[in-house]
Amino acid sequence: MKAAILLIGFCFLLSQQLYSQTKPKEYRFDDVMQIAARLFFPSLDDDNDMRIKTTICDNGQCFVDSEKNIDSELKNFCFSTVENDLLKNRNNEEVKQVFQTYSNLCKEIAQMNWSSNKKTRLQRIQGAIWYAWANNKQFQAIIWKSYIREQATLPFVIKKSDE
Repeated sequence: MKAAILLIGFCFLLSQQLYSQTKPKEYRFDDVMQIAARLFFPSLDDDNDMRIKTTICDNGQCFVDSEKNIDSELKNFCFSTVENDLLKNRNNEEVKQVFQTYSNLCKEIAQMNWSSNKKTRLQRIQGAIWYAWANNKQFQAIIWKSYIREQATLPFVIKKSDE
């Protein structure tokens, strides 16, 4: 009897372990958007520190100061979406509008008086831009469309906050 109970317990633990290995990781859409927004890396223009220039981060530089370990598969998904849905389609009118929206957002934020200290000013500008961009409906729609298109091949699930 004791052996049967131990065997049942062992089988239960084994099934739980197998289930946890096959269950995909879940991420909140808000967290995904924070990662995607950080791929747009603002810095101060060398010629005029009142202007912002942006590069698309492809080397991890944009996550150096992040306090979290960011899942590489999730980071790759975000980068792939930015590269394939935006950068490779720059001539598409919808994509042009997205980049124009981002450019306008950077100009507006850069004009604010964030600090007289250049480093502090840049950090505040980056935070404001990343926050605004992560919450931009156009950008969110692009990330979500990419997720829906690719979800069958992704090793994770993204949940919107209203689900």
